[in-house]
Amino acid sequence: MKIKNNKGISIISLIIIVVIMILLASITAYEANSIVTTAKEQSITTNLLLIQAQIRIINEKTVFENEEQKKQELLLGEQISNNSSMVNTMKDKGIISEEENIEKFYILSQENLEEMGLNTLNASDGYIVNYETEEVIYIYGVKNSSGKYVYKLSEMKTQN
Repeated sequence: MKIKNNKGISIISLIIIVVIMILLASITAYEANSIVTTAKEQSITTNLLLIQAQIRIINEKTVFENEEQKKQELLLGEQISNNSSMVNTMKDKGIISEEENIEKFYILSQENLEEMGLNTLNASDGYIVNYETEEVIYIYGVKNSSGKYVYKLSEMKTQN
């Protein structure tokens, strides 16, 4: 009896093909994750830039006001008090220093963002502004390439 020589794919070549496919899939997944992360960082930075632009407009309006009370009325947001638990969290994370005057910081609500014309932004994302320095803070932070979280717009701009 003669044994037929079956021509087909061997187990070794099948294993090699599967390993190559797994490598290609993992490389693709890693790159896709990297692209999504970068897009999210850029989106947050863009939102902070939009808020900063509106803060500058508000500051320009306060220049023309003579009375301190009218200047205060133009500032949007809720002034953060020294007793707030948010202050301790911000100091613990290094977002603000012990020396900074906390009364200069205002947390923005959804209503404030809408007054600024930024209806597409969500206040629950956590935006804080300092009208004096025009600094904008994202309280959840963005992880930079070295693995450290950055919270201020000025820090995000320098890492790009």
